[in-house]
Amino acid sequence: MFNLISGAKDKIIAAGISQFLNSKLAGYGEVKNFTLNSKEKSIYLEVKLEGEANNLTLLILGYELKQERGEYFFCFEQINCSRTWLNKLLKQVIIPKYLPEQKILIPAKYASSLKLI
Repeated sequence: MFNLISGAKDKIIAAGISQFLNSKLAGYGEVKNFTLNSKEKSIYLEVKLEGEANNLTLLILGYELKQERGEYFFCFEQINCSRTWLNKLLKQVIIPKYLPEQKILIPAKYASSLKLI
């Protein structure tokens, strides 16, 4: 029963996040698939980018939401991307330089909604 409820909750949350991402990607691309698995703490994201023949996929593993000093952060253990060059850029430049603690500050206006994840 818990798996059924958890799966339904994941689908509802994923639909909301997909809408949010689509609003941010307008003119650049569109989310084709966003799958959240709160039990396994994984996220699968597939995006159709303008001018690209194939969809871009991201797999985020070991995510969690943390609260520190009244702020919420999206933390992750690993991100994998379907584009080799972007995967290297993420692992060698973006994460080490801009996300060394592997966490992203969640704006306060979204934090209360994300507590459900």
